[in-house]
Amino acid sequence: MVLTVLGVVALTGCFRTGYSPHRSRDGSTGDGPSPDGKALDLSRSDVSSDALPLDLRRLDLPADVALDAPAMDLNPADLPTPDQPPPDQPSPPDLTLDQPPAPDLPPPDLPPPPDTAPPDTGCVIPVGWWSTSYDHRRALTVTESAAGSLPQGYTVAAVLDTQALISAGKMLPSGDDLRVVRQGVELDRRIVGLGSASTEVWFKTQAAFDTSDTTYELYYGNPQAGAPPAHWSDSMGAGAIASKVYLAADSFEDDVVGAAPGGWDGSSKYAVALDGANKVLRVKGTSPNADYLFAGDYAWTDVVVQARLRVIDTSGDHYGLFTRAESATNFDALWFGLQSNNQLVLYTVTLSSSSATGLTGSVKGSWILTPPAGTSWHTIETRLLGQSAAVVFDGVTKTTYSIAKNQMTHGRIGFCAGYPASEAYWDDVLVRLYVSPEPAVSVAAEQSACP
Repeated sequence: MVLTVLGVVALTGCFRTGYSPHRSRDGSTGDGPSPDGKALDLSRSDVSSDALPLDLRRLDLPADVALDAPAMDLNPADLPTPDQPPPDQPSPPDLTLDQPPAPDLPPPDLPPPPDTAPPDTGCVIPVGWWSTSYDHRRALTVTESAAGSLPQGYTVAAVLDTQALISAGKMLPSGDDLRVVRQGVELDRRIVGLGSASTEVWFKTQAAFDTSDTTYELYYGNPQAGAPPAHWSDSMGAGAIASKVYLAADSFEDDVVGAAPGGWDGSSKYAVALDGANKVLRVKGTSPNADYLFAGDYAWTDVVVQARLRVIDTSGDHYGLFTRAESATNFDALWFGLQSNNQLVLYTVTLSSSSATGLTGSVKGSWILTPPAGTSWHTIETRLLGQSAAVVFDGVTKTTYSIAKNQMTHGRIGFCAGYPASEAYWDDVLVRLYVSPEPAVSVAAEQSACP
């Protein structure tokens, strides 16, 4: 076998190019080219074997290895560099073992991928739904036909059959889930007659408009609903926070039992009392004096004034409501109420002061009540527009009175009781803006959201 000294060449990093010593088959040392191209005599005594990087004298090669291969001229350019790819290598043997075929198993039950659409329930939440916590809503349309725009802050009422809704389980018996919303903002509201077929939901308009406004909605159907926003009573404007439903109002719920109500002035015969669990304003007068109490803003002009009255002592007289009480002394006012338990009377009156015990007056109308008023709760209302006044008892208009020019053009409100002994309760006093004809609120059909 002839073996070229490739192993030696592979270590030529320590050799000068062109040097390739070799040994003959008989062991004698042959000459190879010197670094300058001449033959190098290794037998010379002046050449030290220590100068060689590889001690060729200690190479024990088999006898059949020929070292007489011709010398190789190596050019550095022919040597591989780190940047060159390695030489082609034979492919490794295929070590893949034969495997038995996989058993034919049914595919596992896997959940659908995330983008899989839910099953079609046929229910689509309507556009602009305020809160999916509420299952139902009804659109409202406020329409006005009075001259000019309906002003911001006008109090309107939507009428709803809450009796049917509560019976059907669509509304809480407390009405806490009945909400008024405008453009995604919840409004304060007051509910009157909850659980009836003609429940009134009162709220303030949030912007002036002409003709109609369709931005209001009613929502209901939330079993987890908490307390709703319902700040409507403000001690007739004297409270820290103004009423968010009326111009001013008083339910007396914020007052102390036995004390005079906040925001009112006049007779000391008026004090807050309890009628069952409900706080009311009680007046208990003594013969022969009358007792008056006043509150509100002297600038009120075109307004509706309303209060609830319950007569306790039916032998008393002149339980009524003052409107447009103009000033603190020697002022005129319009008075409407019960002159006796079975007669309604409209007066124009003059008082010397809010704490006076008597007045002078002129009868402008009277009506017999059948049956008598008794001791039940009744609602007394006066609607004032310019020089016109309409008086209403329990929702029935009794008359419209024309006020003399420049008389009683604006003023506060008040109560009267007296002649002889008297006792009565007042409650839920309110004042709101008034135009005629009043705006109407239509309630659309019910829409439902997916539960």
